[in-house]
Amino acid sequence: GGLCLTGVGCLAGAPAIVAGTAVIAHGGATATSGAVGAGQQLGNLYNSVMGEGNGSAKGVDWTPHGYKHFPQRFKTWKQILKGTANGGAAKYKPGIDIESLERGVWDSGTPTTNGRTWKVQEFADIIGATNGKESRWIRVEYSGGTIHGHPISQAEYLELLQ
Repeated sequence: GGLCLTGVGCLAGAPAIVAGTAVIAHGGATATSGAVGAGQQLGNLYNSVMGEGNGSAKGVDWTPHGYKHFPQRFKTWKQILKGTANGGAAKYKPGIDIESLERGVWDSGTPTTNGRTWKVQEFADIIGATNGKESRWIRVEYSGGTIHGHPISQAEYLELLQ
C-alpha cells in the first residue's frame, strides 16, 4: 500500500502520517474498523513513539520541582552562589529558560550508568551553581511521568558517566 498525509486525503486502509507531529500511524483504519479501534491504534503507537523508553522530552511532562532550583529574585549571583554552599540547594543562573534547558538535556543528554532514568550534560558556559561553586553540568531525571533537573558538580557529572 501507499502512504498518505492526513488532511490531504487518504484511501481507506492506507497508512497515515500525521503532519506536524512525531506520530506516524500505520495500518490505517477503515470505517468498518471503527473510530474506537483507530483511536486505540493511534494511542498505542503514540505511547510507543513518545513514551519514556526512547527518552524524548516531547512525551513527558516537566515540573519546576517546587521551584527549589530556581534563582531567587532580588538576589545577586554572588548571593545565590553562596546560598548553594553547605548543603544549600543547587540553583540555576538567572536568565536561563530552565524548562527548555532541561527538556533539551532530556532529548540529547547522555544517559547515566547508575541504572536510574537520569541524563547528564556538560555546557561551555555556566548554567548554575552547586556546593558554592559555579557549574557547567546538569542532571535531569525522569520520575513519575515528569522530568526535572538541577546543576551538578563536575565530579558528580564524571561519576555518573563511569
